[in-house]
Amino acid sequence: MQKQVLFLFLLILVSLAGAVPREKIEIEIPLNVGVGPAFFWIPGVTGRVFHPGLQIEPYAVITPKVLQDNKEKIPMKYRKFLKTREDIHLAPLWMALIPNYIVISPGSENAVYGGIWSLFSLSTNLWEASRAKIQGQLILPTLSYLYTHSEENYPLTQHLFGVGAMLRLSANFKFSENFLATLAYAHDFKLPLPLNTYKTNENAKRDWIHTGILSLVFHFRFPITQEI
Repeated sequence: MQKQVLFLFLLILVSLAGAVPREKIEIEIPLNVGVGPAFFWIPGVTGRVFHPGLQIEPYAVITPKVLQDNKEKIPMKYRKFLKTREDIHLAPLWMALIPNYIVISPGSENAVYGGIWSLFSLSTNLWEASRAKIQGQLILPTLSYLYTHSEENYPLTQHLFGVGAMLRLSANFKFSENFLATLAYAHDFKLPLPLNTYKTNENAKRDWIHTGILSLVFHFRFPITQEI
């Protein structure tokens, strides 16, 4: 369960805030700090097609346990949503400025730097066990920017912008309540934007609309106290 559930949870909090005056209640919510290596397949922009980088996933987590532990504080009409077995990921809007994927690929002859940003995602469980699950995701829209430098048969430098959507397949492993890992492959399909400085041949232009990403993210969760 991803960012689209944020609106439901905010609705619950607004309902709580609008109830009869009461003392503020503190609940403990895990803060997820996810980071790990990512490997990018980016054809058609430099002489190299494989580039290293990072994936970053910071967000607060509303777990089923948090919901159950505080179910008496949630209005009756919303308690049907407490049956969810998925984590709810919450993040303030300003965190949309942080890219989900960062390309860091230096080199004397070929270099690529940039990032991919995403706003919303829809997910479904394809397989699930007690401590592992496989998910399919549709992430959209995605926004991407690349700065490239190449001394081969490409323009010396380029600034590439794109907007599109991403399909992602992930395997999630839960080692403990505070340590998880996600192995994933994502493929970003994008439309180049008119402000690109793209000057390579037509085949390369066609390749640029594809970006493949293999990543391994380690999630560390730290409890924080939040007032509602």
